[in-house]
Amino acid sequence: MIVYDLECYPNFFSCCAVSLDRDDCTTWEISDRRNDKTALLEWLHYLATHQIEMCGFNNIGYDYILIHELLRTPITATYETIYAKSQEIFASQNRNRWALNIWPSDRIIPQIDLFKIWHFDNQARSQSLKGLEHNMRSPRVVNLPIEPGTMLTSDQMDSTRTYGEYDTLETRRFARISLPEIDLRRKLRDDGMIAGDVLNFNATKLGKELLIQRLGHKITHERKWTNTGFNGEGYFQTVPRQTIRTHIPLRDVIFPYIKFEHPEFQRVHQWMLEQTLEPDNINPERATTKGVFKGVSAIINGFQFNYGTGGIHGSLVSTAAHNDADNMILDADVASLYPSIAIVNRMAPAHLGEAFIEHYAALKIERFKHKKGTPGNAALKLGLNGSYGDSNNIYSPLYDPAFTMGITLNGQLLISMLAELLIQHVPSLKMLQVNTDGLTVKIPRTSRAIYNEVCKHWENFTLLELEFVEYKSMWIRDVNNYVAIDIKGKLKTKGAYWTPDIGEGYAVSMSGGPGHWHQPINHPIVARAAIDYMTHDIPLEVTLSACADPFEFLMVYKSTRGSTLYIGETAQQKVTRYYVSRDGGAMVKVSPPVEGAISGAFKRKNGVSHHEYNKHNPFIWNAEFHTGNRSKYDDRKTRVQAGWLVTQCNDIRDFNWGKLNYDFYQAEAEKLVIR
Repeated sequence: MIVYDLECYPNFFSCCAVSLDRDDCTTWEISDRRNDKTALLEWLHYLATHQIEMCGFNNIGYDYILIHELLRTPITATYETIYAKSQEIFASQNRNRWALNIWPSDRIIPQIDLFKIWHFDNQARSQSLKGLEHNMRSPRVVNLPIEPGTMLTSDQMDSTRTYGEYDTLETRRFARISLPEIDLRRKLRDDGMIAGDVLNFNATKLGKELLIQRLGHKITHERKWTNTGFNGEGYFQTVPRQTIRTHIPLRDVIFPYIKFEHPEFQRVHQWMLEQTLEPDNINPERATTKGVFKGVSAIINGFQFNYGTGGIHGSLVSTAAHNDADNMILDADVASLYPSIAIVNRMAPAHLGEAFIEHYAALKIERFKHKKGTPGNAALKLGLNGSYGDSNNIYSPLYDPAFTMGITLNGQLLISMLAELLIQHVPSLKMLQVNTDGLTVKIPRTSRAIYNEVCKHWENFTLLELEFVEYKSMWIRDVNNYVAIDIKGKLKTKGAYWTPDIGEGYAVSMSGGPGHWHQPINHPIVARAAIDYMTHDIPLEVTLSACADPFEFLMVYKSTRGSTLYIGETAQQKVTRYYVSRDGGAMVKVSPPVEGAISGAFKRKNGVSHHEYNKHNPFIWNAEFHTGNRSKYDDRKTRVQAGWLVTQCNDIRDFNWGKLNYDFYQAEAEKLVIR
């Protein structure tokens, strides 16, 4: 596997590449001072002949399109034509991002795109290579040194080559971290478990494709006639089979065997039975049923159970709970809650019916034939969870929002039934938390046998399986942010308390679980100090002062499009790494005025339309169109780390222990301490 990265300017093009297991980079240049095109083409043809994989970051969306163009036009290609293609790519992203896509069957050289594997192409999980460099604790986090579109001087070309080599090596670092993910996809492809561009499937797609392909194309897709062809001519097209619903009466999807005795649970249950959801199948952005009702809750013995279409949740807040000689803390989670609900209740998207039920259940059986941690087990787990999620995706052949609602609503009602049974039958029970797939309680040790009996009864009734953990202590900020230690001493952290492992386990901990590479890892020492204090009574200042790793104190800030970040009077690069210091400067983000406004222009008067406002010179005040006090639009300024001074640290060699302001980190840690 070869890792590569391209740089492209009006008079300069470079391709830098490095083998996964070697350290020396090779850079080919096509510019107005040098032409390595022949050597580059020979190398590319070698990769194509031997089908050697090229790995990059967003290479399918950019780099490979340029490589493909070079291979397609070997004689006429110049740095000018390559740059023109580059500009065409950027222009197409605002119109049709698929317009220039090179489909897998047309690729001359196989591609592995880390951007796609980690689902960074999803807006909610978006991440840049610069953000990854911070999360990987790279020595330097350096943005492109010269503005795109610049005609480069010879010195600038040298700087750009150096920058490209650094980016390539950083991409290789992430490729090495990603090898378990790549190897999983290779294994699934080579074993024939999944077909298609498997090496570039994200985890969710990997899972759902596993089931969709097992169901078969004839079951999941159909041919339909459309009249929207060119010149008014109709044609047949293959589209996913789906169950489109204009309304979903919840009475039709809630299991009839769900019953409650407590008036509060009965009230919520009855309210749900009377509701009808109306998913918007026309507008894809509103097609999902998530969040269509909020604010529904039940309060029992002072504990509030909150309901929504996404699941149940509830928690004590700012609470520390500990076991002792008389009391114990028990956590019970349903194993694979959503897939299990569908399987034991024989649920399926309406258009897939028995075929879905058969194959979905087979996935779960097959999963347990593979050892935990093996590629087969991981893939089948993804198939179970990813397929459920895709039932609420308007573009998927699994789409049936009633199936989605049937699982999520019944899931929270079944958890409520377990809570009710425990509250009814376990003396002196105290509810600590309830979430999507389980609950945590504190009970007298003398009640353990009753607790076990109630849970077993619930398992037999629902055919679902519970998994148990006994905690020694819990520190709960809220349902999404807490620390827990089980009786074996194993630490569990969620939300603000989660930190990656230190040392050799760092990359593994970042890649495991929900995957944290897309989230900025800021000053992890703060959470570690709070945890040390709560779990071992170590003073915050001791943990902070004992830490000799500068990366533990660093933070990163990414400026939004059109905004500029300043430290003092100095403009910073788009992704800036920094620490809070005793000297330095205030950090401020400067953004343009509200959309459509011009800095320095007079503000639009209330009641005046944008159309009328734009017809007149915005810099000449007019009482008819502008505010009476003659106020003007101005750049918006937002303080970052307000009240503190910061020092830029894009190069770790610039970190200065003498400047570090421990007071900030101690104050942040204090916010996390639950006493």
